[in-house]
Order: sequence, then structure tokens, then C-alpha cells
Amino acid sequence: MTIGEANAKANKEKREYRIEEAKKQFEDFNKKKLEGKNLSADEIEERIIKFIESSEFNKTGKKKTLIISVPMSYTDKDSFKKMFEDLGLPIGCKKYFYVWIGFNEDDCPVVVGKTSFWQDFSSLGDLFESFSIYGSVLKHITLNILTTAEEKNLLDELDKKLKKHICRAIVIPTYVSTDADAKKIEYIIGNFLLEEKINILDEWSHKKDDLSIKKIRQIKASNND
Repeated sequence: MTIGEANAKANKEKREYRIEEAKKQFEDFNKKKLEGKNLSADEIEERIIKFIESSEFNKTGKKKTLIISVPMSYTDKDSFKKMFEDLGLPIGCKKYFYVWIGFNEDDCPVVVGKTSFWQDFSSLGDLFESFSIYGSVLKHITLNILTTAEEKNLLDELDKKLKKHICRAIVIPTYVSTDADAKKIEYIIGNFLLEEKINILDEWSHKKDDLSIKKIRQIKASNND
């Protein structure tokens, strides 16, 4: 087996494990939904604000967060820009960094991510990039060539559902200068939600660097004991 084949096999195993865990998170969320035990996005935001107030990474004293619709309305976009303009940038930094938590229509956290954008607001980070099953233009062209009309219609319907899956988000400005520092805050926020027993469908999204094949096998072995 070549190094490339070994890496591909490892990545496939990691992806499959994350899918298995996401199904468990989804089942647990729906069970708690029936019992009325889930928090709304607004309630989760309140907990995050309290957590930020007591955290070391709150360097500015400006404990701001924002719940927005995805895609953003004009009102949300104005509030988004104003929040970052009021916060300002660390000296010498030309990028704003933020952590975001995406929610589906049931207010279930789907993913915890981090992103950045330039101070001219020309792009607002990957939260606002369109999710698509087609991916690249080449992939889209290839799928259109290889599929029947019926299959194309099915793909288009799935694509529409995917694009609408994340419909709200909590945005948490970080006031840091590097991607590495933003990543640390993403890790802290994601772990905080899990410690609060709040489901995240992709619970490894903020800590994927911790997920190794060895770790997966240890977890599975522990679950089988």
C-alpha cells in the first residue's frame, strides 16, 4: 500500500466515523426534542455570552455575539458589519476572525466553525459560501454527463435541501490576529457546548485534528467493553 492509499483509507475511516457519530447526535437531539429538553439558538447564545464573560480569551471587554439568518437579510448584514466595525482590529491585523455555530430549522447545532474576512468586507467568510453537493464546476459538469434526467432532478432536489440546511447562525467575534488563535477559540467554544450536553451534529468539526485512526479504535474498543 502506498502512502497516498494509506492516507485515503485513513481519511475514509475518519469520515465514516464522523457520520456514525452525527447519526447518534441527531437521534439524541430528536429524543430530547420530544421531551422538551433542547435549548433554542437564543438560549444557547445566552449561555455562550455568560461563558465568554468569564473566559480568558475575552480580551476586549466587548462581549458581543449575533444571531443571523443564513443567507443574511440586509438588516442582518448591516448588524454584522457594525458589530465588527465597533470591535475594531488588533494592531497590524487586516482580517477579522470569528467563530460560528450553524443551526438547522429545528435549532439543532450542525457545526462549529471558524473563518475570517478582510476589513473591506468584500467577503464575509465561509459561513456564507453556498453548500452544494456538486462541489467544483468540473464535478457539476461530470455529474450532468453521467446522470439521467431523473437522476439530475434528484440531485437538484438534494442540492436545494443541502443549501437550506443551515438557516441560522451564532457569530462570535474573536479579536485575534491569526488563524491559529481563532482555531483555539473554536475548540474552546465547541467543547463548551458539548460539556453543556448540547448536541452538535458534526461534533468533531471543531476538534478534527484530535481525531486519529488510533483514537477512533480506542473509542470503539471502549464502547465495546
